[in-house]
Amino acid sequence: MNPKVPGDVFSDVADDYVKYRTSYPDELIRYVLVYVRGRAIAWDCATGNGQTAQKLAAFFEKVYATDVSEKQLERAPRLDNVVYSVATTENSGLPDQSCDLIAASQAAHWFDIQAAAREFRRVAKNNAVVALWGYSPPRFNPQIDTVFDDFYFNVLGPYWDERRRWVDERYRTLDFPFREIPTMEFVHSVVFDLDSFAGYLRTWSAVGAFVKANGRDPVVELTEKLKPFWQGKIRGAYPIFLRMGYVNDV
Repeated sequence: MNPKVPGDVFSDVADDYVKYRTSYPDELIRYVLVYVRGRAIAWDCATGNGQTAQKLAAFFEKVYATDVSEKQLERAPRLDNVVYSVATTENSGLPDQSCDLIAASQAAHWFDIQAAAREFRRVAKNNAVVALWGYSPPRFNPQIDTVFDDFYFNVLGPYWDERRRWVDERYRTLDFPFREIPTMEFVHSVVFDLDSFAGYLRTWSAVGAFVKANGRDPVVELTEKLKPFWQGKIRGAYPIFLRMGYVNDV
């Protein structure tokens, strides 16, 4: 059994993470790349199972992909130009002034942001771009959203890590000590049946904290409430937000 690195909260759900966690729209990647001058090296911080690293590999000669979870990295796709390593974002082990792009997907709220910013400056080339994005909970229709919002805010509310507020605030209040680049919001369409939606919810850190504190799975009760409104597969949409800026700009 692999020991956990401090800050690893997702190793226990690594298999479900691969099955149920969303990827990110190509439009988002293309928007970010408009501002990136070089195509030699990208760093995907907190890569998880490599969803973003895989997308970046199509555009860069090499992608460094780091995560604190060895179990997550074991489930990432193996590509010739992607180098995976177990490391924190704050102490990546990457070479100085090596990266054209530093990206983090649904992860920046877990960072020690000041220490991460120092590491970004160390590994970034002049005029490299840092892009931090994430997604809000998915939206379906008014009936489902009403039940789901009660679960998100009231049932799970006490079990979210305090850093979750940065996701709820769409990273607008996250400390970002870089010269900002204008951004826009994106939408990523998904299709869930009720079982796969339940699987996705069980990858949430707050669900794990609830189970640990109460000895029962809150998703079971939620799915019972959703059954009258959820027939077959339902299309939903994740709102995606982005903070982006220049590192070491000259």
